[in-house]
Amino acid sequence: MGRTTTLTLPKRPRYALASPIRPSCDRWRPRVIVPACLATSSSYSARDTLAVRYAHAIPNKDALDALVELAPLVELGAGTGYWAWLLRRRGVDILAFDTCPPIDAGHDNLYHRNADAVGTCWTTVQPGGPEQAVAFPDRTLFLCWPPQTNMAEQALQQYLGQCLALVGTRQSSITTATPPFYAALREQFALQAIVPIPQWHGIDDRLTVWVRR
Repeated sequence: MGRTTTLTLPKRPRYALASPIRPSCDRWRPRVIVPACLATSSSYSARDTLAVRYAHAIPNKDALDALVELAPLVELGAGTGYWAWLLRRRGVDILAFDTCPPIDAGHDNLYHRNADAVGTCWTTVQPGGPEQAVAFPDRTLFLCWPPQTNMAEQALQQYLGQCLALVGTRQSSITTATPPFYAALREQFALQAIVPIPQWHGIDDRLTVWVRR
């Protein structure tokens, strides 16, 4: 096993990391974060079912530890609020919003229902879209697998704060958010940390932390 690099993120309101950090993940225990089948199955149908019920990205201790250090947080596009639920269990101050929170089994949030499963909220997720970003400049903006719409781009335009945490991927076959979002992100923010997370087969997603230039 290679050497483990300790992730040290700045305490708010300081953002002093000079260069990206790529820490190696410690041993991931899926029973702590998600059902064991989420960590072992490479089936796309299994991913579709579990992403609907939980989240489209798999959280782990390293990612949650990083987000704890960046609190307080405001999450947009929170879906079922699974990541927010895990963070609240750690005592983190996080506000979670979604344009269509999947409050009950009759919801019409298509990202959290399909022919195999229906996901509902794990914790309180308030109704609200990217326009909410402007109201919370004192919080880190958290986006987890933003959809391929202009939601993330609009949130970035509205956000006046200093730090953004993003879980996503820019693969050619599957991507999160849109090219204009990533262009604006790189123009306005500097990459400070990359935190590996468990990945589904063929999906190269991760947590990245960005600080305003």
